[in-house]
Amino acid sequence: MVGVSRIEIQESTDQLKHLMHLQTSASAKERFQVLYLLKSLQAKDISTAAQMVGRDRTTVQRWLLKYEAHGIEKLMAPRTGQGCKLVIPEAINQALVEKLDDPNGMSSYLELQQWLETEHQLQVKYPTVHRQVRYRLGAKLKVPRPVNESAVERAQRGFRKHLPHDWA
Repeated sequence: MVGVSRIEIQESTDQLKHLMHLQTSASAKERFQVLYLLKSLQAKDISTAAQMVGRDRTTVQRWLLKYEAHGIEKLMAPRTGQGCKLVIPEAINQALVEKLDDPNGMSSYLELQQWLETEHQLQVKYPTVHRQVRYRLGAKLKVPRPVNESAVERAQRGFRKHLPHDWA
């Protein structure tokens, strides 16, 4: 366990109190409060400070180690998630956008999946291709409506001619 004597809090109690009141997020206030409690000796150790702010001792200990290593700015910086690694890199994603813009482009997600594998040596699962194209890129694959091969074009034109104008 990290003792209070090991962590030297640089800011004065007045500074910490002022900074604590300026914070808008609860998590930042808690961190300043821990520093304030330890600096003002209202909490004799990390466990007591953790109990006073309603956090686990290991969480408070992690905050203090971060403060000790990087200072108050890093301690108060909002946490940023690492996110997951992109399955389709940005350069290949741009080629995918160009392929989708092509009028003679792909008619199925399976074709896109195979194109990614043959052209870019990138094996991507079908649901990933679908999610990337449909939701992230906002594209819809253009597939013409099916036409019966035995349909007579002249008969269809005649049918359309005799439709009321608001239907055509």
